[in-house]
Amino acid sequence: MLDQPTQAFFPEKPRDASKVQDADWATVTAYFTLLDEVARLNEGNLQIIVSDHANLPEPWFQNAVIANWRPDDEGNRNALIPFDWTP
Repeated sequence: MLDQPTQAFFPEKPRDASKVQDADWATVTAYFTLLDEVARLNEGNLQIIVSDHANLPEPWFQNAVIANWRPDDEGNRNALIPFDWTP
């Protein structure tokens, strides 16, 4: 489980890192490319869970995303803890 591993490459507390202009996107992309390559080399024997603000547009990245906490175009959002679990 990796919690916000790319945080150092963004300004403090970005709301949506995909819209940050001064982020180090080359480093962020290289980081996630490495994770993707390691997961593929292990042929399904390694699970990598990442919670991060980064949301790369590349298809290989989007194919690896299981859930996204950002609202969709209609304003619906997923949450790590389902809303019906909360009081």
